[in-house]
Amino acid sequence: MSFIEEQRKTVIEDNNTAQEDFFNLLEHLNPADINIIVREPLSGDLDFEILQKCNFSNAVSICLSPGNITSIRNIPKGITKLECGENLLVDLPEFPESLTELDIHGNYVKRLPELPVNLRELHANDNQLQSLDRLPEKLVVLKCSNNYLKTLSLAGLDELKTLHCSNNPLLVVEHLPETLTDFVMENDVATQVNRVTEPNTPKDPENTIEKRANYKECLYTYFELKNRYMTGVYKLKQDTYRRSKSKKEARVKMRNLKPKCIECNRPVGTVFKTKGRTHIAKCGDESSPCSLDIELFAGEYNTVGDLLDYYKNSIETTKQKIMVDKLEVVLNYILEEDGVTLFKENIGDYTKENVHYDLIKKEHDNLRFNEETYEKIRQKQQKMKEIQERIDDMYKVAAATGDGATAFKDAMAMYIDELLPEVENMQYIKYQTREIEENNGIYRVCQYPWKIHQFEYTFGEYPKVVKFRVKTI
Repeated sequence: MSFIEEQRKTVIEDNNTAQEDFFNLLEHLNPADINIIVREPLSGDLDFEILQKCNFSNAVSICLSPGNITSIRNIPKGITKLECGENLLVDLPEFPESLTELDIHGNYVKRLPELPVNLRELHANDNQLQSLDRLPEKLVVLKCSNNYLKTLSLAGLDELKTLHCSNNPLLVVEHLPETLTDFVMENDVATQVNRVTEPNTPKDPENTIEKRANYKECLYTYFELKNRYMTGVYKLKQDTYRRSKSKKEARVKMRNLKPKCIECNRPVGTVFKTKGRTHIAKCGDESSPCSLDIELFAGEYNTVGDLLDYYKNSIETTKQKIMVDKLEVVLNYILEEDGVTLFKENIGDYTKENVHYDLIKKEHDNLRFNEETYEKIRQKQQKMKEIQERIDDMYKVAAATGDGATAFKDAMAMYIDELLPEVENMQYIKYQTREIEENNGIYRVCQYPWKIHQFEYTFGEYPKVVKFRVKTI
């Protein structure tokens, strides 16, 4: 039994007073109140059906303080706001369609029920969420940091302005909307963010976002195990060296050193190796290995630029072959029949190479010279110019009327509410990669209009989990 399960069990068995305390609070409130605010912590199960029984039919918001609430149910129809942060919830009831704001941060929820279509704000930081499916299209604020999310599809969320998704180590974010003005994603390992579906995304239906996330999760686990094993081996070698009386004795002991397998804990070691494009981990005992068996194929890919150069050179080489073969036929160095055969082979190769070159060139130009992106940037710049002109007009009116205080207040409000969000939004469109590099105390801001992985072109098999049998994680 986990710590949270023990804590919930203790509360339910020894201190299940939430319903009684909530009823006592309602006795001191006016049934006409629309906001039910509980400032004292509650412990145990809570049934909101009591609101109807006590004639609180006008309530539109329920705000519960941090405490030890273990469950909530029967949320009344008409409730638009529900706050129940920092409690002991592990699951949630069905929500009314009227709900527009939900705050459940700091709980232990692993899965959300179907969310209301009118939901505008979802605050779900610091939970144990593993998925967020079918998000409402009207969502404006989404905060889901410090969870275990693997995938986050934002397709259709055209009104989303705030997204906080830090500390989801294996997160794949798809269809990042251009309406975002507040985007926070920090300390995420192996995170992938795509504004649109990648051009080199495989067409086969098995290669879904979830499958790619599973591969990344397994790869992350592989290197985590490898790092743990190598750190232990290094520490063991250090301890052996320190305990040795001489360098000669240390060398002898090092040769006979047998680290423990990270899975079965026997002194046979663990083999971590990379063979071609495949990462492998096995037990060090070849005759009687344990169950550890990891084999991860990293896929076959190259950069778009390298492939362009390859096919360009290949086309030129094939052209030269065709010309040489023609000359050899003319000069009678080879028979005409042989020349025709060689010509057909070379023309076939030339055609295939041209098809591949044109395909990759199109993707390359789409990434570097995307007219749609340029048009969006132009539209944003025009909109920013219009807002700036309106701010300037306010100052001109203030100068003419002498009412500078009001004009300054209105101008700053427009700057914060309209101009700054447009500037931030344009930055996301213009620079998909923004990072800070440090070198000898000198910090440099680096901005690129694309992400590095977008220039990776898969020309063979895609990454896949061949084998993944491991207990020690």
